[in-house]
Amino acid sequence: MKPPEPGPTRRRVAIGAAGVAVLIGSIDAYVLVSVQVDMIDEFDIPVNHLERATPLVTGYLLGYTAGMPLLGRLSDRFGRKVVIYACLVAFTIGSVVSATATELVPLVAGRALQGLAGGALLPVTMALAAGAVLMVTLVDVQLLAQTLHGLDSAGGVPLLMWFLAGLPVGALVGGFLASRFGERVPAVLGFAAAAAAYFWIARAVPDIEPALSLAGAALGITIAPLSSAALRTTPEGSHGTASAVVVVARMMGMLVGVAALTSWSLHRFQASTADLDTPLPFGIPEAEYLELQADYIDALDAALATQYAEVFTAAAVICLAAALVALGIPGRVRARSSSLTRGR
Repeated sequence: MKPPEPGPTRRRVAIGAAGVAVLIGSIDAYVLVSVQVDMIDEFDIPVNHLERATPLVTGYLLGYTAGMPLLGRLSDRFGRKVVIYACLVAFTIGSVVSATATELVPLVAGRALQGLAGGALLPVTMALAAGAVLMVTLVDVQLLAQTLHGLDSAGGVPLLMWFLAGLPVGALVGGFLASRFGERVPAVLGFAAAAAAYFWIARAVPDIEPALSLAGAALGITIAPLSSAALRTTPEGSHGTASAVVVVARMMGMLVGVAALTSWSLHRFQASTADLDTPLPFGIPEAEYLELQADYIDALDAALATQYAEVFTAAAVICLAAALVALGIPGRVRARSSSLTRGR
């Protein structure tokens, strides 16, 4: 016997609770970005060994990616409520470990546990993150704010908000377009607009605020059609697993994007600054030293601006490739119930 459908009030409460869970998981996934420079200083990580700070980001993402398929499948088997309760408890434990850690290893372990538990919050409640370009944007915009604009970690947040504010707006537009025209149109439109936005950002560095808003809205447009296309091709009993697969693909994009583009950009930065001589205040007049120091800082800023422009150009190329792939998404599927009824 089929269980009764939940009433409107209960359904709204469930959606609201799921939204809170997604909000917690999403905030924690990206909160580290705003304080990463401060944490690098806190753990005495030298500038020429920034790869030591990579686990601060990838530890969470690896746990996220590993937990999502398993927990998505468990939610199909045992129900969403049981899995989400268990994961919220584990998420809390990981948060306590991370908050109280005074060394790098326990902090990374706590972040990995948060990621493992947080991996169930999104597939179970059907919220999606953006792909590799999302993580690249979150990381590089904060770094740009603190290096080229001279802001601290808190001061860089308003710049990042130009991007983040566009995501929910784009998601609403993408959902509307997907319901009216099918998944292909908003997916192609969103990725193509994102490519244009990132080309704009690359040309506008360091004044990137309007272009960031367009990038956020464009990536937001792609959220609904991609998840809808995945669910439409799977049976209802496997929706948890299907949503997990979609998000795992995007989280893998984040991991690859952060690793590849960070390594490449650091290599490019070191190559472009290899011939710069650090001025020293010895054996020369103070006025000459200050002039040399100013020229040195200008050269570093120019190298940083070039590095950021190249990273955002790479993000634009990724979006352009995604737009081409999105052309392969099946077109709008019309309801067939009426035709089947008439055929009987």
